[in-house]
Amino acid sequence: MLEAIRAKSASILVKLLLGLLILSFAVWGVGDVVRGVSSTTVMAEVGDVEISPDALNSEVQQELDRLRRALGGQFDENLIQRSGLAGIVLQRMIDRTLIRLGADSLGVAIDDSLVSDEIRRTKTFFNPMGYFDRSIFQQVIRSNGFSEGQYVDMMRADMARVQYVGSLSTGGPTPAALAKALFKHRQQSRVAEMVAVDDKAMTGLAPPEDGVLAEYHQEEAARYTAPEYRTVTYLRLDSADLMLEMAVSEEDVRESFDARAGEFRKPERRRVEQILLASEEDAKAAHGKLAVGGDFVAVAKEVAGMEADAIKLGTVEAKDLPPDLAEATFAVTIGAHSEPIKSALGWHIMRVTLIEPSQERTFEEVRAELETGLRKEKAIDALYELSNRVEDTLGGGATLEEAAQSLNLKVATVAALDAAGKDDLGKAVDGLPGGSVFLKTAFEVADGEDSVLTEAGSNGYFILRVDKVMPPALRPLSTIRGQVVADWKVKRREEAAKTAAGALAAEVEGGADLAQAATRAGFQVTTTEAFLRTGEGAKDILATDVVAGLFDTRVGGVVSGRGKAGWQVARLKEIRDADPTSDKDGVETIQREVSAAMRGDLLSQLASGLRARHPVSIRNRAIQRLYSEQ
Repeated sequence: MLEAIRAKSASILVKLLLGLLILSFAVWGVGDVVRGVSSTTVMAEVGDVEISPDALNSEVQQELDRLRRALGGQFDENLIQRSGLAGIVLQRMIDRTLIRLGADSLGVAIDDSLVSDEIRRTKTFFNPMGYFDRSIFQQVIRSNGFSEGQYVDMMRADMARVQYVGSLSTGGPTPAALAKALFKHRQQSRVAEMVAVDDKAMTGLAPPEDGVLAEYHQEEAARYTAPEYRTVTYLRLDSADLMLEMAVSEEDVRESFDARAGEFRKPERRRVEQILLASEEDAKAAHGKLAVGGDFVAVAKEVAGMEADAIKLGTVEAKDLPPDLAEATFAVTIGAHSEPIKSALGWHIMRVTLIEPSQERTFEEVRAELETGLRKEKAIDALYELSNRVEDTLGGGATLEEAAQSLNLKVATVAALDAAGKDDLGKAVDGLPGGSVFLKTAFEVADGEDSVLTEAGSNGYFILRVDKVMPPALRPLSTIRGQVVADWKVKRREEAAKTAAGALAAEVEGGADLAQAATRAGFQVTTTEAFLRTGEGAKDILATDVVAGLFDTRVGGVVSGRGKAGWQVARLKEIRDADPTSDKDGVETIQREVSAAMRGDLLSQLASGLRARHPVSIRNRAIQRLYSEQ
């Protein structure tokens, strides 16, 4: 039960936190009128409503409590200042206040019975049997920092918001004429003739002369400039290197096994189905039908009105069920059903469809695992002691090499390392401790200086020295001549393809037949399938700019543009109009899309209207002072 509550607590935390934060940013935005702080008794004003420091701090602390439980050991006490959590929470409070004021102005009210029904329908508060459980409800909201009254008020406000916003965002249906016009625009298609002038077809280019190549090398200097490199020497401390040196006795292993015995026992689990009935009479009737061979699913439907999905409880352990139900459920064999069992929820008939037997691993089976774990623990302890000795040795004036020699450690040197972790040949340097942390440190430490001892993950440290800094420099042409020649050829082929495509387009625009002109130039003509403005139908065939151009020209018009492999020349062959009467579903989809867009516009206007009617003022300096003093 406690595990279920913890899971539900995490679930409701995420829903509340993300849902309300999304509301804050997506609907209302973050900009507000900011005034000077004349008093610290008010954090913000929404119209005539004031938000006090106590009210803000109460919600901030609730948020911190929930984050503390969610993040555990990763929780940072400086979270308020670093992330602006107080401002986010305040924005949420402002949004709620604006919505409440708007709802109040329209007389929106949510009855207690509606709030109660909504809470009872919330699956977060259901027990394993699929019913609302008040004890789970109380523990979940309490674990998230709410009293029952606070949670009810929050639910009421949320329901009022939904009703209020929903009432204002429900526009009328999109006019059919508008939807049909949009359908005709969207679904109108084109057919074109296209010639691909690929770069690779541009052959016969003469090799570049030395002067031309040198000029190109200078023009593209940014491409051929090597990044800053650093020569780095480092000392690595890793618990994995110490594990083999750690001695583990038989007694240690036995003690660990005894202490962790529960981890090596897996209780029996069963996949269970149930028929839940309101009365003993119904339970006996259902049991009688099953006793003469009735199908469990059919009987559940006939007697209890339960669908096939509703009877499934899933795979459970005995501890997941109430004692009486657990005893009966774990006594029947696969495929068998129990006698009717009475509980506080009614009468139950249980059936087991799968049994996963209990398992228990012996000492010999887990010996190696335990030994490895103990060595790892000892290695981590030894690593901490070793790191202190390294710091003491370096603090006494020793170099990295001297410290390594005295402590029987190894140093390594990387002759050339860039900020991306590559060497001067562009290959990744393997084995660097700490990954990105190492690289960041290597490029923050000054030339000739040592870094501090830095954590490399959870089980290691490193300390490094920058031996040399080599600033960015243009690589000599002689060392990269092959690459520069290849790049020059690529550029010249692109230029040649553009020129050829331009000449072909000009010839066709002058009245020549595209097929004949293409044949004379050594190219082939392809006729496309019908395609839409979005490019659908011509995907991976026509470039986006070419598609757009073909929808902006007349039949016979010529368009050219750059594609993935070269240039394209296309002539519009045919325009095909769309018939709205042939696709009723498509027209209705457009109507829904336009209606949704109209609702979005209404919500934007609502946000602006509420802020105009109830001006918002935030005392940012007061907020900073409040949390800098804590």
